[in-house]
Amino acid sequence: MSTDPRSLAHAVRLASLRAVAMRNPGRAADQIRVLLDSPGAPPPPQAMQLELLMAEDLLRAGRHAEALDAAFRAADTAVIADPPDSAGLALALLIGADIAVCAGHDDAVDACEAAIELFADLPDPGRLVHARARYAVALFHRGHLDRARRELAGLIQRAPANTPIAVMLTTARDAMDQASQPGPHYRTVAIAPPLAGGILQPSADQPACDELAHRVRAQSMHYRRTLGGDGEKPPP
Repeated sequence: MSTDPRSLAHAVRLASLRAVAMRNPGRAADQIRVLLDSPGAPPPPQAMQLELLMAEDLLRAGRHAEALDAAFRAADTAVIADPPDSAGLALALLIGADIAVCAGHDDAVDACEAAIELFADLPDPGRLVHARARYAVALFHRGHLDRARRELAGLIQRAPANTPIAVMLTTARDAMDQASQPGPHYRTVAIAPPLAGGILQPSADQPACDELAHRVRAQSMHYRRTLGGDGEKPPP
């Protein structure tokens, strides 16, 4: 960690906001917004981290539109940095894709593809797995069941056995199988587990076991599907 007093102050502030976010994500997001709008707002690299944390907090508070806006602002901050922050931009796109998946946004598949494209050019295989995992879920939400299962099966095959990543992926596969059964399936109302590799939970290799399964269940399935089908999800 840097010995720069400003960097140390930022690290302490970030840790404090993470602690608040785990108890009350909406409150943490509002605190960050006040900080970013204040005359003493931090410089761009630190502001981007706070914008991304705010986006994650807003997602966990169920404020999806605000969460996407915060992720977009963080992406803009990464682009205008001197020099541009490619790793920060990729993370902003990943967090934005995660929000889009949870919200059932029409552009969730495209958002995941954009994140995958950036992480494919970075030495960050852990976050690339999370981007591909979101892509599988986005396909599933759109009704592309076979493609979603194939994408997830490939990730499971390549994941080291008995690791948190492998458990997350297999738990999501089981959630897909359950949600594919005929009958009504309703979206989860629980708070989303943090994205591993994000700002709230920075360790990409330590996801919660239900992190991805929560995303699978984030959208309601009020219609009956043909098992194994790969058609477009009908409109609500």
